[in-house]
Amino acid sequence: MEGYGSWPHFRNANDLAGSWEQHLPPALQSRVSPEFRFILNQTEQNVQRIQGQPVVPGSICVIIPTTVSDEGEYLPHTIKRLIRHLRAARLFGDIYVIVNDGQANQASYLVPSNIETLKTDLGIHRFGFADIHRSDENREDASKPGVVEMNPGIAAHNTETIRLVTLYQGKARSNSGKIRALRDISAYLAMRGLRFQYLYLMDSESILYARNHKNDEGCSQDLFLKLVQASNNGTRIVCPKLFLVPFKSGMPDFAAVIPPVSYFLSALHGQQTRPGFSLISKLLRLKPVPDFGRYPFSFLMGGSVLGDYGLLLGMIQTIAQRYPGLRTEDSLLGSIARALCVDVYIHPDVVNANRCPRFGPHDRKKLTFTSLKQDIDAASTGISPRLLLTDDEYQKFRWMRGIEGMARVFGKAAHGFVA
Repeated sequence: MEGYGSWPHFRNANDLAGSWEQHLPPALQSRVSPEFRFILNQTEQNVQRIQGQPVVPGSICVIIPTTVSDEGEYLPHTIKRLIRHLRAARLFGDIYVIVNDGQANQASYLVPSNIETLKTDLGIHRFGFADIHRSDENREDASKPGVVEMNPGIAAHNTETIRLVTLYQGKARSNSGKIRALRDISAYLAMRGLRFQYLYLMDSESILYARNHKNDEGCSQDLFLKLVQASNNGTRIVCPKLFLVPFKSGMPDFAAVIPPVSYFLSALHGQQTRPGFSLISKLLRLKPVPDFGRYPFSFLMGGSVLGDYGLLLGMIQTIAQRYPGLRTEDSLLGSIARALCVDVYIHPDVVNANRCPRFGPHDRKKLTFTSLKQDIDAASTGISPRLLLTDDEYQKFRWMRGIEGMARVFGKAAHGFVA
């Protein structure tokens, strides 16, 4: 299989034997910063420890971080479709929903009092509920994971069934943010001693569609099966093509006007265009980096990532505990995967609807590239970008600033792995 630039070959993602330094070409090793080197070494240790457990064939673990506000709006739609996809792919296992930084009594959909409705609505009969507590000594340390306490009487994991487990983090300053929900669930799963075959990361609003057929009729049941098949038994990481769209009543609003920056990012995702040769690349200040990436826009998006359980869980555990304030964990996932010489594949025929801000009449003056560039330049001089940018532009501004900060911490080599 062809490698990235000067990569001689890809590693088998579900059996990450050896060291990344044995596989990464020397010319690229010299560009890896000490901090990024630490991350790669720690990730390999975590992955190899998890992959040392016997795998359960045909099993999958799904992780869905959410908030109290999103739990009742999006999950009634997404979980029903997810279960339908898992059954079509003939997979069984656990779905973990982590309600981030909120009390259990604030939830409305995934609550014990609603179990009978959930059984009828979802067609499954195995549920679990758990609380995540922080010890007094770790209450203010955001890098330390909380302790998961399963409620008594919860049916344990077994084969050939799908179980839905909801975990409530509780309100705490050290719990705020998606990455801190991933911190707690990754630590819990790593200690269980059970190795699923696949791990699927998704957002509360993630819904798969067939490309160029973005409606319920196009939401065929074999879309997830295509991702599983493309993963080649978990030997590579697979992500559907990004499609940014505003949402309405918990579902994608395909009739809405898509903001211009979101439109271009969706169009570019997965393309084989070199950064720096397109206008959008210049606007976003992406620079070409030699020897990195056949597909410069093959970045992973946290809303839909499928891969080997041990590999993804090991990466998440490392990222979440080392950088509990990170907002670009999906970009760092892609950077680590490429540095470990693991193949990352963007499926061209499956798209994931990802929520973006709505484009209103008051935003129409922002349609030109000139106005967007002026806003970004002004923001870089110290003027508050929130006063200059539309909601959609500000969302992308935060993304790019996060990636820029990641490049400063890990060095230009890591930035090259991102692009």
